[in-house]
Amino acid sequence: GGSIQVTVGTADTAAGGIVTVTAGVSSADQGGYIYATGGSSSASHGGQVLVTGGAVTSTVVGSFGGHVSVSGGANSAHTGGFMSLVTGAGTAKSSGSFVIKTADSGANGVSGALTFSSGVASAKSSGEILMGTGTSTGGKGGSIQVTVGTADTAAGGIVTVTAGVSSADQGGYIYATGG
Repeated sequence: GGSIQVTVGTADTAAGGIVTVTAGVSSADQGGYIYATGGSSSASHGGQVLVTGGAVTSTVVGSFGGHVSVSGGANSAHTGGFMSLVTGAGTAKSSGSFVIKTADSGANGVSGALTFSSGVASAKSSGEILMGTGTSTGGKGGSIQVTVGTADTAAGGIVTVTAGVSSADQGGYIYATGG
């Protein structure tokens, strides 16, 4: 099919051009949507949607590749917007996999960190982090495996599980239960 390409100008002494796509504002109902959808296919793979931060070739100390930031909308009176990342369903076979991974490091660095954290609450309970595998009606239940890295010249990685501290009530529990 035909292509659509949107390109802004390059620069050699200042920042490159910016592309801004903004949905419509509404004072009476919800704001407009922005859809980015890969093309469907009846013969091969569906089209991909790729969002990539800009590469950097500078050797200046402190320079870094471009960030990719996706945020739900703020709400000054009620709950903020949520974020949902869901893999594709397989109506006849497996659903799509979900991979969260930092890139491997170069020769003189460390690989990037992964941080999973709920927000701080000033008046009520802070958010939970829930991890679980799906149930199975015809096979094994899914597993959860937590593994730290091995090392050949220093100590291996550490696994630390700590329950929450409380200054007003009992501390948090840690439960480990077999099936």
